Amino acid sequence: MVLSVVALAPGSLLRAQVTQLPTENVQYDYRWEAYGAGSYMRFKAGPTLPSINMYGFNGEVTHYLREHWGWVASGRGYYGTTDVLPNPYKLTTQSVKNYMFLGGGQYRLDRNEHLSFTAHALAGGNYGIFNPDVNYPGGGKVNPNDVGLFKNQLAFGAAFGGSVDFNVTHRLTVRIAPEATLTDFTGAFGKGGITAEYAGSVGVVYKFRRGLRY
Repeated sequence: MVLSVVALAPGSLLRAQVTQLPTENVQYDYRWEAYGAGSYMRFKAGPTLPSINMYGFNGEVTHYLREHWGWVASGRGYYGTTDVLPNPYKLTTQSVKNYMFLGGGQYRLDRNEHLSFTAHALAGGNYGIFNPDVNYPGGGKVNPNDVGLFKNQLAFGAAFGGSVDFNVTHRLTVRIAPEATLTDFTGAFGKGGITAEYAGSVGVVYKFRRGLRY
């Protein structure tokens, strides 16, 4: 589609022209892409503790079965510091880590030579590390439940969202990817359960083989 705008100014004729290639002129027929990014996640480290900000990395590999449909394998790591409940061990904050190993489907919604939009649904494992950095007075690590934290555990995790991809070259793309996340850690006396939060990442996609074709 070609859009032309003509404007008159004193002593001159100003012309502006915007050209957009039809979608069918751009071929997204490559099969593999890799994504590396810095990431952010809201996270609860205990059933009664407030959510905290965590920062880390996100690495993904996508195999497209067709131009629109693909399978995604995702590995993420998040790191942060949370307040803990009042306790006799003089512990007020604790560093925590969360690792997610997810897989699922991705669908390319729309695209042209400049950008594309995708949606994805991923599910898998979620491993949290919460051990306090202090010992009991008689020796041995403090139980995380005693200060309001979850224990170290492997639990269910999921991420649902999408991305906006800005094509820099036929192989390189800048991606912005907001998400909603689910975690399912269990605390003392069965407290915990599925918690919904939000996350996001910004990074670079590399398209293997020939990349985009114009």
